[in-house]
Amino acid sequence: MGRLAGLGIYDAREIAFLLGTKFETIVRWAMSDQRGLPPIVQPYSESYFTFEDLVSFAVALNLRQRGVVEMDLRNGIEALRRQMDMSRPLANQVVLDKIATSGSSLLLKYGDEWIDLGRGGQGTFKSVIRVYLRGVSFNQVGIAHKWNAAVGVVIDPAIQAGSPCIDGTRIPTSTILELLEDESLGDIAEEFDLTTEQVEAARDFEVNLSSGRGLLAA
Repeated sequence: MGRLAGLGIYDAREIAFLLGTKFETIVRWAMSDQRGLPPIVQPYSESYFTFEDLVSFAVALNLRQRGVVEMDLRNGIEALRRQMDMSRPLANQVVLDKIATSGSSLLLKYGDEWIDLGRGGQGTFKSVIRVYLRGVSFNQVGIAHKWNAAVGVVIDPAIQAGSPCIDGTRIPTSTILELLEDESLGDIAEEFDLTTEQVEAARDFEVNLSSGRGLLAA
């Protein structure tokens, strides 16, 4: 567990909760499928995932929502791993700047053309939609390192093991929601030296997660 320090620590249920998807989807995507196609996201350590994995799952969900089928998604991500020599390509800014979708195709920009990663072909595609995640920032070497998940809420793997926190503090948003069961907004704000707006932002963020919509809808 020590080697996960500063990387964020999540299990499959936490990933599913944060992204508003099914636990079974996260578990399935972390394993090879029946045809032997590689995992969409490989667990970092045993059954644990890192912040980079959280971002990778989020991008993968984004691609599925755009119509890329799971087989093409697995093939495409494995092709990215090989071509870009990266274990977690979907958490890398260089890759995100080069991938897009067109219809159900997962594309990689190569020179002036777009290569269909999922089907192994290449050609010219119209109506290309670039893939990105709102709020994710990258470090100097292009690796995802922080997610401004909502107004006033940040996910930083170096703070509270990557739990969503009130921006500029180490206070998890989940703690605020728990305290609101017995205390008022004003009391909590005074106790933690916060503004009522910060407490409200934490509460609203947690309510949004509990609704099942996840970070992609934040």
